[in-house]
Amino acid sequence: MAKDLTKYRIKGTEKWLSKNRLVLDCVKQFFKDVYVGDNAYLQKTWPADIQGGAGIIKPLSEVQNERY
Repeated sequence: MAKDLTKYRIKGTEKWLSKNRLVLDCVKQFFKDVYVGDNAYLQKTWPADIQGGAGIIKPLSEVQNERY
């Protein structure tokens, strides 16, 4: 299968990004724009079914790999 080299851009920016960098920039922007009070708010905002295999939001006690 050919490697996907498609580039994406967040509306209002000039930077073109690959999919993984696009997701990272979206998450960074979310935390800049939104006050996060607790873990429950994060889990409601980012449900597990949209987080992918490794997940984004997990309690520290559930993290098995230090990298994540």
